[in-house]
Amino acid sequence: MANEVLLKDCVLIDMDVNPAKKDVALAQIAKQLGSVLNVDAGQIESGLLAREEEGTTGFTDGIAIPHTQVPDLDDARIGVVTFANPVAWESLDGKDIEIATVLLTPNGNGNQDHLKLLSMLSRKLMNEEFVSELHENKHDQNALFNMIAEIVNK
Repeated sequence: MANEVLLKDCVLIDMDVNPAKKDVALAQIAKQLGSVLNVDAGQIESGLLAREEEGTTGFTDGIAIPHTQVPDLDDARIGVVTFANPVAWESLDGKDIEIATVLLTPNGNGNQDHLKLLSMLSRKLMNEEFVSELHENKHDQNALFNMIAEIVNK
């Protein structure tokens, strides 16, 4: 796994999703991250949508962890996205999503990285203080980058 899983350019603040629906948000996320990572946005979008069909990635407290494997991706990457307005997502607690941590891993041996990163993020998102701090800093790219990089950039 690459040392720099989270790149600062992959922290996207106040994304305007209209209409504020999960599929529209995932398409915009795929387009933005695809551009930053130089990967086909269609691969990202189709993978994220397919994963949502298996079950929601909407966690609790306004946070989602959409994730997928991407054929043309060389290294595991994470994107952090905050939304200008909450997005309807069918989350576990029924709340709309304000922040998404997007996990993208390569096909094949990326599965170990995928599970490791998903586990690290999920555990941290169970910490109420951390979640509260995420929400407090959702308009601050530097703060969000530092918070998530501390977890995933080793």
